[in-house]
Amino acid sequence: MTAAGYKDQSRRDQREANIPLRKLGVAEDVAQAILFLIGPHAGHISGVDLLVDGGMSNMLMPASGGGTGQNRQS
Repeated sequence: MTAAGYKDQSRRDQREANIPLRKLGVAEDVAQAILFLIGPHAGHISGVDLLVDGGMSNMLMPASGGGTGQNRQS
């Protein structure tokens, strides 16, 4: 949904209530993840899908590993 769709505060509140981190993501959230990955603290990270979605993939696909490509073990 676009920013215009969230001008209605009740709609925004409803959407945020369904997100595990309880806040809508913004472009800066993605930018911060990118900055981390290109920075010195991510020097040994490779071959991983980094989902910047407020936890939605874990909520929507728990049996499959939350969209990580790694199945969870019971």
